[in-house]
Amino acid sequence: MPASELADTSAAIVMVLQGHLTRSSLLTVFADAGPQIDRAACERCLIVDCLTMTGYDPDARSEFVRWVRERKPLLRCVAIVTDKVLWRMVVGAMGLASQVPTQAFDTRDQAEA
Repeated sequence: MPASELADTSAAIVMVLQGHLTRSSLLTVFADAGPQIDRAACERCLIVDCLTMTGYDPDARSEFVRWVRERKPLLRCVAIVTDKVLWRMVVGAMGLASQVPTQAFDTRDQAEA
């Protein structure tokens, strides 16, 4: 199960995902992040740092899209930080499926700008 970190800044919720992501491990991360997003007084950005992820299961990707789509009224955008070319292409499709503006970035600094 991957380790994860969660940070809450004034403009964004930041998730750091590590290792191989499964649906079960993602649900654990969402159990922490969900309440922070759900109680926010205004729309927030979600920054997901995947730089130390080694892979993911397809059902984890589907769960991510479902979870983001459910929070569409609360999320202004989703920024995925990854240096993997294939994952960057998948990010666009995930954004279309979730109906929340989603973009890939090379670094956290770029995502936070």
